[in-house]
Amino acid sequence: MNSAKLYLAMRRAVRELGVDVIAVDCIVLYNTGLLKAWPCLGYMQLWYDNIIPVCEADPYATIPILIAKYLFGRNGFTVNVGVDTERGEFVYHHCYAPTNPHGSEKPEVSYIITKAHLGTKHASIHVKLPTNETVTVIGFNPEERLLSVHVAKASNNEYAPQACATKLIGSGNVNAVVRNWRWRGGWHRVVVYGDFRRELEEFATLLGLDLINEDL
Repeated sequence: MNSAKLYLAMRRAVRELGVDVIAVDCIVLYNTGLLKAWPCLGYMQLWYDNIIPVCEADPYATIPILIAKYLFGRNGFTVNVGVDTERGEFVYHHCYAPTNPHGSEKPEVSYIITKAHLGTKHASIHVKLPTNETVTVIGFNPEERLLSVHVAKASNNEYAPQACATKLIGSGNVNAVVRNWRWRGGWHRVVVYGDFRRELEEFATLLGLDLINEDL
């Protein structure tokens, strides 16, 4: 019920302010008692209201999400990137992801309302994201005007109580990404379904941005 109320409040705030994007500083606001719910469920629903949500009020992640929406028509989402160098796998994890990552007006995949972080976080969602598809993972560092890009293949969804609720497993050049990771771009990256490496290179050239293919 609290998640539903927060969704309605976020939707109303966006419409009253006449904006396209909302970013809630959820960890601080929840842990200090100013919010009684996490925005994860509401974020999932906001896409169907043509409102773009951004996790953890991350302004760096906002830029790749906007690029994905307005340039590619895809609903990108914020993730932490874990790596397993033994298996050559990425673990893209967060407590929310859109149920229409290809940008459809209707849900494309199913989800489970669940706990996360070993049961300490309630009303997160585990989204069963599409597999056997290519994803482009984007980071942005505004200070250096740098886009960081790598491409992987989504292979599996992991449902486990540890860490965040949604965990998309991807295969790719893990060692190169670890070697080339730019920390000043922030902790987060943005996952976008599709291979948009070439389009991002052209986009960066047009805007005078630098781009690093961190998996090459």
